[in-house]
Amino acid sequence: MCDDFWDAMAVAPSPDSIKPVFTVDTAGGAEVHLVHLCRHGLMYLAILRREFPPLLALEFLSRLDSVLSDFFSGIVSEEKIKEYFIIVYQLMDEMVDFGFPNTTEPNVLKEMITPPSALNTLIGGSMLAVTIPEGALSNIPWRKAGVRYTNNEIFIDLAERVNAIIDKAGIPIYTDCFGEVICNCHLSGVPDLTLTFMNPQLIDDASFHPCVRYSRYTREKLVSFVPPDGRFTLMKYRCGQNSIVQVPFSITHEIKFNKGSGRVDICLEPRNTQGASIEDVWVSIPMPECVNNTNITVTQGQFIFDPIKKLGRWEVGKLTRERECSLTGSMTMMADSDTTDVHPVLTVDFKAPMLCVSGLKVDSLSLTGERYKPYKGMRTMSYSGTVEIRS
Repeated sequence: MCDDFWDAMAVAPSPDSIKPVFTVDTAGGAEVHLVHLCRHGLMYLAILRREFPPLLALEFLSRLDSVLSDFFSGIVSEEKIKEYFIIVYQLMDEMVDFGFPNTTEPNVLKEMITPPSALNTLIGGSMLAVTIPEGALSNIPWRKAGVRYTNNEIFIDLAERVNAIIDKAGIPIYTDCFGEVICNCHLSGVPDLTLTFMNPQLIDDASFHPCVRYSRYTREKLVSFVPPDGRFTLMKYRCGQNSIVQVPFSITHEIKFNKGSGRVDICLEPRNTQGASIEDVWVSIPMPECVNNTNITVTQGQFIFDPIKKLGRWEVGKLTRERECSLTGSMTMMADSDTTDVHPVLTVDFKAPMLCVSGLKVDSLSLTGERYKPYKGMRTMSYSGTVEIRS
């Protein structure tokens, strides 16, 4: 079946153009469903021989990538999988039971299978535990038993990805954002945490880690949970239907094409930043096929034109109000070119530390069940998803 998958990949214009789920016919005439996921430059492929929920297969492949990333300290590559193939095989043997997802919690898997380290490699021996993990037999299987720390602390990251469509006048006509609440927990015992938001009505849709008491969230709009140990995604959410998502910059642009020449003018400035900075700003400008060369100057950063891909990339850097940020210049084109129906769509990439574009704010994080007072850290981050500017 892998050969059929790679044959489909070979004829596709790009890997992103292939649907995540598609069907092929086997030599015996039966249909087989192929589900794939691309992460870290690797392709995860699941073969379904019967009717099966496709989202469950995609979620399992995503969990498999997360577990491998956790075991290999965030570095998942072809070389790592080859080097620790036995561990990967043992992990998949525990995660899948007779073709169905079984154990996907990293904490439980780490008690079953020892993560690779220099010491384990030097000593050698079996990587499998001889006893069943205590957490697997409790009512909270996502948490290890007997966790103890000298310094009890928990860190919470609120990361949001903003999507927007901006018209030629620079006015946003569509905005939304997808967010994640990512926790890094190092707490002793069995802590019971409650996370509350100041404005939970901004959240339109939310999905949670299994540790969250979903019934309490539906009643009181607060997140009550016993956290796993280590790093995990507590919840994912979407905003935009019941709130106004603010794009943290304003852009004005004018792109004109004439016979044999063209002109482009773009001006960027920060807006609705709530005092945060906007960094790593890139503006991509697709050019018509008839463009031969460009003569463009910028007041900040640098502009690069790829004559093969016909793509202009403006590396802006950091947006500040103290310095004007603009791009202006001309384009030379073929004399007989027709650009009457050419309307390039610009895209903007950025990241904004300490900014929450949805306006969602954390009110408090309280702990019960343990006597210590943990250190609590909180930070926010916004970055671009798909931000398009129509011309």
